[in-house]
Amino acid sequence: MDDQSSVPDPSTEISRDIAAPNQPNGRALAQRVSEASTMPQKAQLLWGLPTLERHAALGEMPPDEVAAIIESNPEENTALLGNIPAPKFSQIVNLAPPAIGREWLERAVTCGLLSAQMLPALLSARDLMPMLMSAPELRTILPRLLNYQRATDMRTLLHPLEWKTSLDDMLLADAEELLRKAPIKNKALKSILQSLLDFFPELYLETIRLALGAAKYHEDHPDELEDITEAPFALPELLQPLGAEPAANGHQPAETSASTAPTPTVADLVPSAADPFLSMATSKLSDERRAQLERELKELLRTEIVAGGSFSQTEIMRAAGRLLYQLREGLTRSGAPTPEAAAKVLETRSLADVALAGARSAERIRQKSLRLAGYKDWLDRHQKQFLAGIARIEPGLDPQTGEPVLKIASRPNQPPEEWPGFSSAEIEERLEEMITWASLARAAFGTPARVQSIFATAKTRTADEAARRTVIALCLYRRWEPELVRPGEDIIPFRRQFSDSLHRLNMAREIVLQALDATPDDTWKPADAKEKARAYLLRAVDQLERQPTR
Repeated sequence: MDDQSSVPDPSTEISRDIAAPNQPNGRALAQRVSEASTMPQKAQLLWGLPTLERHAALGEMPPDEVAAIIESNPEENTALLGNIPAPKFSQIVNLAPPAIGREWLERAVTCGLLSAQMLPALLSARDLMPMLMSAPELRTILPRLLNYQRATDMRTLLHPLEWKTSLDDMLLADAEELLRKAPIKNKALKSILQSLLDFFPELYLETIRLALGAAKYHEDHPDELEDITEAPFALPELLQPLGAEPAANGHQPAETSASTAPTPTVADLVPSAADPFLSMATSKLSDERRAQLERELKELLRTEIVAGGSFSQTEIMRAAGRLLYQLREGLTRSGAPTPEAAAKVLETRSLADVALAGARSAERIRQKSLRLAGYKDWLDRHQKQFLAGIARIEPGLDPQTGEPVLKIASRPNQPPEEWPGFSSAEIEERLEEMITWASLARAAFGTPARVQSIFATAKTRTADEAARRTVIALCLYRRWEPELVRPGEDIIPFRRQFSDSLHRLNMAREIVLQALDATPDDTWKPADAKEKARAYLLRAVDQLERQPTR
């Protein structure tokens, strides 16, 4: 038996090579690893290398040798896929039949390393397709991995050129949701598809399309491709042009054309388009006029969807909500708040004119909010958030009442589907309150810094609470200093002196108005700000009377 102590340690020699100048040679490192006599020794040498040198060595080693090292101890050595170059991984997965290549893909996406999870997305679609098609359960659900239904529906709505150029986007629309719902029991296989969709959606699309092409070829040539036909292909709906009705026997009809495609209504494409108000209004019109309005509605919806640039169900619903808001708000602005009045307007006016009036209403509110930017330093946190939210206002319909509303984020980074909705009148009223409060705060308190310090006082926080405490400070201390008020100490004395049950609430109103009238007129801007502040503070007096005593 050889004396193992006389055999040089390859790891020591590799470390010496790395430490030597001008010696970061991946080929030399790979050769030293290959000279080890057993697979465990080779794995040990690879793991003993720094990350960059391990990457270089794996890139120079023969693909069958790298595969053998990993196979010798998969539990420990699969993590080497996190260091392997993409070309070497491509060579490994192509060494064996497609089913074995798919197993390597599954190892890569389930080993827990991001660099390995990206490896399938670095292969070509022609390499990926046969490996994925080797899974019987995938072949049965191929049509459900792309949104062919969306593409079919949108074909009746978009111009042919728009439809052709947007086809890829429509097929990928909601693909992640489709994949999530796909009945794939093999979680590793599902992870491969998810990695393609996460890192390279276009590759996901191309791979599924190639797979569908292979499936169609099998349908036409059942005597070929026997190696990947262990389970039937479920493709009857893909064997005819998009938009055509499937034949009764599941095969392509002899002749099909775009003219035979079904023509769903706008309400079919977007359920929220079936607005009861508009339905009642148009029901009173002639059949010819209703058909004309249906065509106009399709054209407006097409324009709104294309402008959004996305064909996911969520974005299409948002586009429909924006359009319906414009139509409903436009009818209201045209003096048609009821279906009967709306029918009279729609007899003569086009939907484009009505929608334009509604869009102008939303834009007027947005412009008004932009003019309030100069008041921002005088506002509380909620008012600032409301003002910032109007910049990203989302028109739509209230899901409960069906009335047109403008949805505004109530907190930063809030998802659009959670935004609360406000009518145009409610938003304009709140904007007017902000202007009134800012004018009052500037005239009474002097500087934004002091106003913010008032908000920072114990539990003041909002402009309404600051106004109530201002009333208490004026009545008890005769001073414009709401920061003096402590609710636990001052609310009860205020109630004892100025309670409405003692008919003394008018005394509080008089004190507040006298203090307001004593402020210099030149500190109030705009001209009517002082008059509006009177109503604002009187409302604060009423709120104090109704506010429960803690």
